[in-house]
Amino acid sequence: MNTFEIVSALDAEIARLQQAKTILQGIGGTAKRGRGRPAKSQDPLEAILTTRPSKKRRVSAEGRARIAAAQKARWTAHRKETEAAATVKTVAPAKKASAKAAKKTAAKQ
Repeated sequence: MNTFEIVSALDAEIARLQQAKTILQGIGGTAKRGRGRPAKSQDPLEAILTTRPSKKRRVSAEGRARIAAAQKARWTAHRKETEAAATVKTVAPAKKASAKAAKKTAAKQ
C-alpha cells in the first residue's frame, strides 16, 4: 500500500465518522446551541401544532366589586393618615441670624 491509498482510506474513514456523528447529534439532541435567539421553525405544520391560542382572562363583576372596595378602603386609610399628619404638624423654630446679618439689621434701625 502506498501513501496515497492510505491517505484516501483515512479521508474516507473520517468522512464516515463525521456523518455518523451528525446523525447521532440529531437523534440525541446534544448538538451545541448557538448564541442568540433560536431561528424560527421552517416547517409550517410544526409551527401550527406548537402554538396554542391564548385564553383571555376575564374578571367577574363580583371580582371587580371586591377590587373596588379594597381600593376605596386603601384610599380612606391614606386620607386618614394625611389628615392626622396635617393636624400634628409642628412649626420649625426660626433660624438665628448670623452676627454679620444682626449688625446689618442694627445699622439700618
